[in-house]
Amino acid sequence: MAHHALSKSKANQIESKEKENWLNVAVERYMAEKGNDKPKGVHIIIKEVKADCLRQTRSQIKLSRSTVLACCQGWQSIQESSSRGRWLTNAEESIVVEYAINTAR
Repeated sequence: MAHHALSKSKANQIESKEKENWLNVAVERYMAEKGNDKPKGVHIIIKEVKADCLRQTRSQIKLSRSTVLACCQGWQSIQESSSRGRWLTNAEESIVVEYAINTAR
């Protein structure tokens, strides 16, 4: 399959998914630290996760302290919340898009 530039909305989707993955990493690390005698603060965890992201993906992300803490308390991210109202799953969406591209040729 030929490679082509992504639309802005698709690029934003990918970026948002990456940020959500790193947010989950920060939440998991913070929750794991709670059990320690001297747990690291949320700011330190966020700095470490940002550094890991930069090292692995060569891109910077912004993580909010309040968002990390809210997720630790069981709040859902916007992506999780909005995914329930979708008509198609990501896999179904990809199939429909590929079909539309193939039939347009």
